[in-house]
Amino acid sequence: SARFSTALRSRAPAPIAAAVMPAEMKAPVPARQVQHSDEGHHKSCTDALCIPVFMLALGMLGYVLHYTSQNGDMRRIYHGLDFSGRLCGVSKDVEYKPLLYWCSKGGDAMDAASLAAAGFAMSGDKVDMDGSLMDPTGVHAVLATSSSLDLEHPICVEQCPTSRSTLSSCFQASVEVNTKPDPFTGSFMRQTTYSFSFVADYPSFAAAGRYCLPSNITMMEQLTETLTTSGDAAMFHLAQILQSWHVLAGAAFVSFILGYLYLYIVKTIAGPVIYGTFILSTLLSLGTGIYWLIGTHAESVDAAVATHFAAGSESGARASSMYVPSTGSLEIDTAIGGLFLILGIGIMLFGCCVRDSVELVVGSLEATLECMEDMPVLLLQPLFGTLFQFVYLLFAFWGFAWVVSIGDVAHHDINSGYAPKGLARSFSFEDDELPYVLVYCFVVIWGLELGYAIQHYAFCYATQAWFFSPYQNGSKVVSQLSYQNGSKVVSQLSY
Repeated sequence: SARFSTALRSRAPAPIAAAVMPAEMKAPVPARQVQHSDEGHHKSCTDALCIPVFMLALGMLGYVLHYTSQNGDMRRIYHGLDFSGRLCGVSKDVEYKPLLYWCSKGGDAMDAASLAAAGFAMSGDKVDMDGSLMDPTGVHAVLATSSSLDLEHPICVEQCPTSRSTLSSCFQASVEVNTKPDPFTGSFMRQTTYSFSFVADYPSFAAAGRYCLPSNITMMEQLTETLTTSGDAAMFHLAQILQSWHVLAGAAFVSFILGYLYLYIVKTIAGPVIYGTFILSTLLSLGTGIYWLIGTHAESVDAAVATHFAAGSESGARASSMYVPSTGSLEIDTAIGGLFLILGIGIMLFGCCVRDSVELVVGSLEATLECMEDMPVLLLQPLFGTLFQFVYLLFAFWGFAWVVSIGDVAHHDINSGYAPKGLARSFSFEDDELPYVLVYCFVVIWGLELGYAIQHYAFCYATQAWFFSPYQNGSKVVSQLSYQNGSKVVSQLSY
């Protein structure tokens, strides 16, 4: 823009000032002289020492992924854990039970009439349980469903219950008994007995193909309350985000449009806003100072203050006849008025001193918009950058979860808040496995920073290509592939 060129010429050395002057404002300068001022300099790889290190890092990453493919299991990340630490659908004895189910806390024992009314298959005085007959009045008593969930002791099930006519064997209590200590060494054995009872199920549905969530609103609130207050219930929150993807996509699109609308508004009113701020600040400061000083000399401030408060004490309310701000002291009021005057004059002088800088800033904004108008492809650069980050981070987090899955999984106890058992988990690694996780994180962060650097270089390359292009009929003619060419150039120079 003309404003940008004028501001830069006033602050830059003569050769640079001549280079940025528009064609209609200066003598013609050969385009090649402007665009290839460094012609003759040999360009070669700039990261010769870094490339072997980077290739070594890629080799280490490949080894980590190979080790992960043999020892990792992604199911350790998202499958539920029963209260004993078994991974539903993975661990021995629960390979065919992939779903996690929170039993209800058992109520009173159900009699034969209650069982029949609930819809259980009866055979005489026996209950048909998965094809086997059991005695519901003896040790196999069936407890009625209660409205409270046992969130501490989830179990693995083959499929989610859909009615109250089925049973699940649910935890009830545990008892620890110590054997008699050895009289010489003091060694003893601790035995734990876990008690289970059959509890009538409640209707539920499968969530994410891994968890049985209650269909009953009251029961569901118990579960969601703990999930939403737990910092470790990431999968639950992620599911909510995925369900609202259309809202997030709409917000991203609106933000994209408003961002560029803001740029065009700034191009139009940046100068008036900046100068208007200086003028308004100067006038307000000077006006306040003059108003305060005139008020202090118009009448005796002490007398006015005495009259003001006397009237307020008699009428029970403060009088509103005072028209000047006052502290009650003529000297202090004069000092305050003088400070406002000095402030106003200072703002005015500061605005005059930084006028060239303001012009440069405003010109830079205008030049930025002109560059985008001449190269509309740059408008899509934030979109390309966001897509790159999204895709890269998506695969990076997926790979991180895969690498973490080489560890042994166990329940994780929540200290800051309560979460139901079966969701939060921790991983423990062998001494030689933890470095694999660190190497993966290092290489992934390096790759992400490399992608950022390539994007920034390509953007700067396209910008300078526009900047040093000659004006033709009041506008610049530049290739729309400058951004892609910048990515190509940085790849050639780096490798």
